[in-house]
Amino acid sequence: MGRCGLSGTPLKVTCAKYGYTVVGKGTTCFMWPQLEREADVYQILDTIQGYDVPVFLGKVNMQQTFHLHGVGKIRHMLMMGWGGEPIDEAAYKQGAYKKYLNKALTPVRDLGVLHGDLSAGHILWNEELNRLMLIDFNRCRLSLPDPGEWKPKWLTEWDSLAKEKDKDYHRQHF
Repeated sequence: MGRCGLSGTPLKVTCAKYGYTVVGKGTTCFMWPQLEREADVYQILDTIQGYDVPVFLGKVNMQQTFHLHGVGKIRHMLMMGWGGEPIDEAAYKQGAYKKYLNKALTPVRDLGVLHGDLSAGHILWNEELNRLMLIDFNRCRLSLPDPGEWKPKWLTEWDSLAKEKDKDYHRQHF
């Protein structure tokens, strides 16, 4: 379905009984904390889901794992609605999507989310909506306007966040 990233791999998930198909971002137990943080970000982006980001359907912890060559044992998934097709990397580097990208980024930033990794692999083209959708928020930074608003635990507890960042470094480099 797509290329495997640092924290997970895209999977096409179909319910055999009803024929519904959604996108799963599968990962190992080792990488699951990073994807749980991404799920928190999708909660923050709730009001723009289906327009600037795909609809987030939830987290799944599977009872049975399956082995994916080059990735490991997939045990957890984030489930999302279809967001679109990956954009053309060469056209992206030439600036072909610039006006569409600003249109998608503005509402995300307005909600206090700074993406942090806007490579072509994290941007989808939705033909039906004639616009871009952003995905993969596992490297984002948050700048929520009101400290009284809901914040994920990993953001409000500095020591916890620092420990998770250390773990991320080791996951990516060792």
